[in-house]
Amino acid sequence: SIVDGMASSGGVQVGTCINRWFDKSLQIIVCQNGAAGINFEHSVIDGHTVLRFASDVFTETILRFAESIKGAFNFRASAGMQANTSAGSPLTPTATAHSAYGRIEWKVSESMQKAILVAEASFSDHIPQVDLQVLEFAQYGKNFIVHHKLSPDAFVQIAMQVAYYRLYNQTVTTYETLMTK
Repeated sequence: SIVDGMASSGGVQVGTCINRWFDKSLQIIVCQNGAAGINFEHSVIDGHTVLRFASDVFTETILRFAESIKGAFNFRASAGMQANTSAGSPLTPTATAHSAYGRIEWKVSESMQKAILVAEASFSDHIPQVDLQVLEFAQYGKNFIVHHKLSPDAFVQIAMQVAYYRLYNQTVTTYETLMTK
C-alpha cells in the first residue's frame, strides 16, 4: 500500500525532516521506492484544492502510461482534459521522453556547509520535543454532525474556540479557509 511504501522510505512526516523545505507551503515528496506524498501548510491554500491537484496529477500519469501503450484516448475530452493532438504538446508522452534529467550539483562554500550543519543540529534538537497525544472521541462522529446539517470541520473549529473560551474566558482571532466549489 502507499502507506507501507511511505513508512519503508522514511515517510513524509517522519524521520529527520532535513530534506524538506519548510519555508514552502506545498511540497511534493517522492521517496526512493517510488511512493509519493504531499506535505502542505493549508493557511494559504484549501485542502480541497491540493487534493484536486494531486488527483489531476495522478490521472494525467495514468493516462500518459496508458497512451504510451495504446496511443491517444478519446476519454480526455469527457474528463474535461485537453486532448493530445499536436506533436510536441506538453501533454504528449514523447515530449518528455527526450528531456534530459540529471542530478543538480550544488557549489556550497565551507562557511555555508558549517551553517547548514548548525541549522540541521538545531532542527534535530527540536524533533524529540514534539509532543503528540491523540484523543479518540467515540460518543458521536461525522454522521451525527452531517445529519444536523453542519460541517464537521467547522464543528471542530467551533468546539476548539468554545474550549479555549471556557479555559481562558476570552476569545482569540481565528480563521477558516473558504472555497467555492
